Amino acid sequence: MEILSGNISSNTENFIDLSTIFGSLKRTVLSKDFKGGQVKNVFGSMHLDFTYADINGIVTLDISQAFGELMIAVPSDWRVESDLSHFCSLVEEHRSYESRGYNSKKVLLLKGLSLFAVVDVVSLI
Repeated sequence: MEILSGNISSNTENFIDLSTIFGSLKRTVLSKDFKGGQVKNVFGSMHLDFTYADINGIVTLDISQAFGELMIAVPSDWRVESDLSHFCSLVEEHRSYESRGYNSKKVLLLKGLSLFAVVDVVSLI
C-alpha cells in the first residue's frame, strides 16, 4: 500500500493499491496487462490515468472514499460499469457517447463505497 500526497508518478505494475488522506495524488498506469486494484481516498483528490494501459476482460477497481474526488481517465475502447454503493455521491461519465466502448470486451468495473464524494470518468484523447 502506498500513502501519497501531491505525488505524480507512473506505474507499470499490474495491480495498484493507493491511498490518500487530506492530499492529492496523480498516477499514470502504463501496464499492458492491468489486473485491477484498490484506491482509498479520504478528503482528497485522486487522478488516475489509464489512457496508455490495457486490460483483458473484466477488471475491478475497488474504491473506498469519503469527501473526496476521484477522476479516472480511460481509453475510448474500454467500457466502464459501476457497481458502487454510494451515499450523497455522484458517479459521472464525461466521455462522448461515441467513445464509451459499449460493445467492448474490455470492462473496468467500479466497486466499493463512496460517501459524499465524486467519481468522474473521462477520456483524455
